[in-house]
Amino acid sequence: MVCMVYRMNSKLIIGLILLLVIATPLIVTSQYQGTPKTIVWTGYFDRNIAIMDLAKGTIDAFIFVTPAREFFLIPAEMLAKLRLFRAVSSYNDLAFNVIYNVIDPTKPGTVYRWEGDEGVPGKLIPGIVYAGVDYINITDITDYTYLHFNPLSLKKFRQAFYYLIDRASIVETIYKGGAEIRYTVLSKASHHPYDYELLKLIEDTYGFSPTGDKTKAAALAREAISEVNATLLAYNMMVYYGSDGFLYFKKPDGSVEQVKINFVIRADDVTERLPIGLSIADDIETYLKVKVVRATMDRTPAINTVYYYEQHTAHDWTGYGGYNGDVWHIYTEGWVLTADLTYYDAAGDIAFFYLYGDVVAGGNNEYWGEECYNYYSHKPDMRKWYNELVYEKYPPARKGVLEGRMKTYFNYSVDEAIRVWIVDIVTYFAVNKDSIISAVPGRVTGLNNPISLWSVVATKETVTYGQWAGIARVFMSPWNPVLGFADIYTEYVHRHLRSYGSWRHPYTGVSTPIHVANWKVERAELGYRVGDIDAYVFDPVASKWIKITDVPTEAPHLIVIMWNMFGGYNFDTVNFLDYKVPVKITVVYRSIDYNGKKILGFWHDGTPITMNDILYAIAFSYEWSFNDKWVTGQEDPYFHSWLLGGLSGLALYFGWKVVNETAIEVYLDWDWPIEEIVAASGVVWPDMPWYTYLAGEELIARKVVGPNGRYDWRHTTGRTAVDYIGEYYQDKKTVYDIRDMLETLKTEFSEGTFIEPYSRITTYPGFENAINDFNTTLVPNALNFINTYDHAYISSGPFYISRYDVGIVENFMTIREWPYFKQIFPLDRIIDELKLTYYGVYAVESLKPVKEPVYIVYGEPLRLEVKI
Repeated sequence: MVCMVYRMNSKLIIGLILLLVIATPLIVTSQYQGTPKTIVWTGYFDRNIAIMDLAKGTIDAFIFVTPAREFFLIPAEMLAKLRLFRAVSSYNDLAFNVIYNVIDPTKPGTVYRWEGDEGVPGKLIPGIVYAGVDYINITDITDYTYLHFNPLSLKKFRQAFYYLIDRASIVETIYKGGAEIRYTVLSKASHHPYDYELLKLIEDTYGFSPTGDKTKAAALAREAISEVNATLLAYNMMVYYGSDGFLYFKKPDGSVEQVKINFVIRADDVTERLPIGLSIADDIETYLKVKVVRATMDRTPAINTVYYYEQHTAHDWTGYGGYNGDVWHIYTEGWVLTADLTYYDAAGDIAFFYLYGDVVAGGNNEYWGEECYNYYSHKPDMRKWYNELVYEKYPPARKGVLEGRMKTYFNYSVDEAIRVWIVDIVTYFAVNKDSIISAVPGRVTGLNNPISLWSVVATKETVTYGQWAGIARVFMSPWNPVLGFADIYTEYVHRHLRSYGSWRHPYTGVSTPIHVANWKVERAELGYRVGDIDAYVFDPVASKWIKITDVPTEAPHLIVIMWNMFGGYNFDTVNFLDYKVPVKITVVYRSIDYNGKKILGFWHDGTPITMNDILYAIAFSYEWSFNDKWVTGQEDPYFHSWLLGGLSGLALYFGWKVVNETAIEVYLDWDWPIEEIVAASGVVWPDMPWYTYLAGEELIARKVVGPNGRYDWRHTTGRTAVDYIGEYYQDKKTVYDIRDMLETLKTEFSEGTFIEPYSRITTYPGFENAINDFNTTLVPNALNFINTYDHAYISSGPFYISRYDVGIVENFMTIREWPYFKQIFPLDRIIDELKLTYYGVYAVESLKPVKEPVYIVYGEPLRLEVKI
């Protein structure tokens, strides 16, 4: 189960040249008029060259958001050959590392260092960080080398950035008018109009201005320094402005160092985040009077530094003019929204980007609680509010409570300024007018969402799509759906290949069925008593499905660890059964008749999709997020610390019941004002068939060595990420190792050797013989596919990979139509069932504002953010 965040709508300011969008009926221009049957993908290092090739007809579409300013430079006669789909789904912000971790144990109080910590006596000293340790008592420090002052841990210093940044100048000089000013997590460009009252209140209260107020920024910074000194002086420490005007830090031993802000700036984003970061760095030195270490890094080292290490990690900044042994302080974040938003999705944004603590998202989930508490250990309400927004139940009758909390917590979070936003970027997807007739763009996302990508209508069966290869490679993530995909570049291709149980509607943002024929949400007046529920959960320790009513006797560890420790409940073996959950979801999948049975479709290797795949996917989530070692004391080969956070989500589920070949019932301890979003919480649709997941698992569990070391679900030093196509390491060994593992599993199955993961299917009542075709059908189909197409990525989307060349950028991949997808979700169903409208001709005029199409909204308008 995956927890996702979602976004919405905007107007474009008038720039040098603006693009007038005229919605018209479908225009017939050539012979073939349908979704492409073959797509050839080719990579570009330069978006301008891609757009020029697009106008010349060398490629038919450029599937990457292109800033509006790029089109301002194109000759009018070439621009006229393009069809443009507007998206305001990219944005950037500054993320702050707010860590301070030095404790005075002699002060009254308790410091809670991480989730579930009983606490240690004392009080945190504001502004002071000791790099390289979780926490440390000031009384235990003898070496002050790694003791530093972190100005970003001070609220007023962070608030200064609201006023320091001249967003109007950034819009005009960097984006040439193709961007919209943004201050907070909520935005007129991407959220529901109902959010505007929150935004106006904030903007009026704080006096935000497009041009900023550098005098106010400087004053806030000086106030922050003055206030913290009142505490630091008691420890023979102080921060002060030296004779050169810059800030210095005097340590308890009398030594002095210049305060330096380690600013991680994305060097590979040469037209946007690099100049933005350098400009802000200059302003920090000029107005806030703190020296800046301009750590310009490409994507991989930047993301590793910020997201994949704990915030107290001591990094070496000497190569950039900083210290060896200090934390990072600021990062130029970038995000792409790939689903449209409803009003209530603002609650998720407030929770994850503000209240989650120092959310700078990612990091090893084994330490997520610690990361949250680094800053909020003395602000326990923040964690409580996060839980309220994310986990509390809000049926339609309580939507007023949710709205009130959203407003209160948003106001508080803006004041805390954990992140400060800069702009929403106005972008376009461009296609060749003669090749691509039309598509259904998302209200905010353009073609960023899969439904829009699937809706393209072309004049020819074979088209060529350009893909931006930003740092000389097409994909920046290992190709596996567990912990591999982590960038938008990979996702654009991936979303042509996989399918979904549901997705957010491109106009309304409401969850919309895809592989689901119908769903139903039932709410019992007094709730569903757990002791009366006829359903099952998976016990990862015993590796079997058990009745939810048998959990207290057969799997009490699930109560203690999953529900109590990670879910926040307070159950014992008695009150667990008396607990009542509010929601029962029934999901009926779309199906077709096959050999006298109902199946849910076909995988790309021709194997039927069945309830086996659904059961395995659910059990997989329990297995890999739960460490059996907590119970058995033995190492668990089917556990990954980065999936640990999944237990919090799984704790909301109080049973799964297979009703028949096409339907499942789910009991859920969560509710939301929008019923479709509640229903979608019961939908499970795996990315791949269960047996290819199994092959990847066994590479990890059996400690097989790949190109970069032992296999893992993610790439780290000395570990090879499972890669089903072989791109990340530019080595097909990862593919052939999967093939070899399938061969090994086939042999072992014939010999009757027990493989633990099989029980994820066979222990569910009625499924004891469900995988008898493992050797006769499943593995042979997979091996035939791998040997035919030289990759192991088998999915269920509208296209499959028919050719993929490792290490090649030009024409690196060919994908072909998977005809069986249309049996489940044909194009006319996309349009008719979802009440979508095609928009055909997109003309270009100068100095005209965008006229947005008027959409018929049938429900409450939602976002999935992906790092760029």
